[in-house]
Order: sequence, then structure tokens, then C-alpha cells
Amino acid sequence: MAWVAPLGTALALSLAAPAPEAEPDPRVGALALRLPEDVSDLDREGLNQRFADGVTRSGLTTEPLPSTVQCDDPGCYQQAAKTAGVDLLVAGTVEQTGPDFAVHVYAVSGETGEVLAQVDGGCEICGIGELSDVVGSLAARLRPTLDNATQPTTLTIESDPAEAEVWIDGVQVGTTPLQIRVAPGKHEVNVVKRGRRTEHVEVSLRPGINQSFSFRLARSSRFPRWVPWAGIGGGVVALGAGIGLLVVDENPIQRDCNADVDGRCQYLRDTIDGGVVLTVVGVALVGTSVGLLLTQRRQDRLQRSGVQSRLRLVPGLRGASLVGRF
Repeated sequence: MAWVAPLGTALALSLAAPAPEAEPDPRVGALALRLPEDVSDLDREGLNQRFADGVTRSGLTTEPLPSTVQCDDPGCYQQAAKTAGVDLLVAGTVEQTGPDFAVHVYAVSGETGEVLAQVDGGCEICGIGELSDVVGSLAARLRPTLDNATQPTTLTIESDPAEAEVWIDGVQVGTTPLQIRVAPGKHEVNVVKRGRRTEHVEVSLRPGINQSFSFRLARSSRFPRWVPWAGIGGGVVALGAGIGLLVVDENPIQRDCNADVDGRCQYLRDTIDGGVVLTVVGVALVGTSVGLLLTQRRQDRLQRSGVQSRLRLVPGLRGASLVGRF
């Protein structure tokens, strides 16, 4: 029976839940530092090497891009990332004012060309050696800063009554009650429900913080949605009755005919007045109700178009996040 223990161990391992796969790191391209023009080629090479070493120490594996690629606007960053086939770009700028240097290192989204995280520093009255240490030290803090800056927020939205549409930065993302992961930063939230007033709020979400919002949706001053349909139904009935009365006007009343020698009935139906009234009322009801229905639908479109904006997905170190343009 010595085989029982190994068999039990194997069975336990086979039934154990597989460990979740870690999300792959983003592909990162490194741009050469933007340096003052009077920095020598040898010093440029040394500073860029210290920058690359610092980025590696931070936990990012980079692919160097040609030194001729220099960007200072989102479109250029997008094109550089697309050409290199990377998700993120890391870059840095060194500015000199006399003997003092200001250093900025940053990570840029390859999809949007916008800066996702930035670390700033500098040194006063320092040489290239001290400047290299500062560049390397700041670059080593880039990955943790990027992690914190892109950590999504869990946003919880509730409303009374429930099942209201939730729009974030102009795009409908679900109905209440809703819990959704949103990128940190400023966002516009609209809660929309027919027959209720739209609630609008501008929020500033901090990275990794869960935030909740609850809205009580007051009744709108607009007429109920069933009113136009009831008016159309009543108008059709009145119109049909009016046309029917017009059709039977001056027709003989057979049960009280009292015909003369020529067979003509003495008593005829007199329904023209009622037919005209009902026909006019029916046409007016149908026309007015159709107008109300069109107005109602136009108001619904305006209610939604008023919250429409722009939204896109931005890749981060822990997956994609919703971000808006402002």
C-alpha cells in the first residue's frame, strides 16, 4: 500500500486550482534624453546609459529607439510607439540654468501620446557626474510612480429609482446600481433616466481609492410618456366614430321607416353635426399627440447628446483603463 500516499499527493495536485497568470509587462521603448546643446557626445552617451540603467532598476525592460527620434507632442509619441511596436515610451529632459540642472523623466502612453507618470528632480551647482547620479536615481523611481499613477479606481454609482443609465465622459457604461473600474483623474458622470431629471457631477478620482456616489432622481416636469399614446388612441377612436357618423348621415332609420307610397322612409338619420365634431376632435387629438411624441423623443435625444463626449482605453501596467479627454 506504499503507492497510496504518492497517489493522494498527485490527485491533490491535479485538483488544485491553477495559479492566475500574471499580466505581461508592457513593451517599453526608450527615447534618448533631451539635453542642452552644449553637452558633449561623450557626456550624452554617459547620461543616456545612466538613464537606461535607472529605468532597468525600476523594473522596466526597455528597447532603445534610434537617437534621432525626439518628440515633444502627443502625435509624435504615438507615431514613435507605433513604429517601434511598443505600448509605452520612457523619456527624459534635462534643462540647464547656469550651473543648475532640472531633470524630468516620464512615461508616455503609446496609444494616446499623453504622459502617464513623471518624476522630477535636479541638482544645484553640479557637474556631469552628479547630474548622471540624479538622472539614474529619478529613472529608478519611474516604475513605482507609474504603478501608482495608473492604478484604477473602483467607482460605485447608485440611484433612486434604479436602472438609470450611467454615462462617464459621454459614453454609456451601464445602468445603476453599477460598479466599474475607472482610471484616476477628472471625469464627468451623468445619470439619466426617462421621466427623471438628469444628475450631473464632475469628479476627481485618486489612484486606487474606491469612491461611491448615490443619486436621488427627481421627477421631470415633462408630461408622462403614456400621454401621447393615449392621445393618439383616443384621437383614432374619435376620428373613426366621426367618419362613421358622416357615412350614415341621411340614411333611413329602418325600424321607424314609415315608408310612403314610393317606398321612401319618412325618418332619416341626422348625424352630420356629431360626425363633423368627432372628426375634428379626432384629427386634433392625433395631430397634437404626434407632436408631443416627437417632442418627447427630441428631448430624449438632447438629454443624451448633452452628456456625449470622448472616451478611450489607455493601456497601463495592470491592463486597460477608461480615461476621458478634457
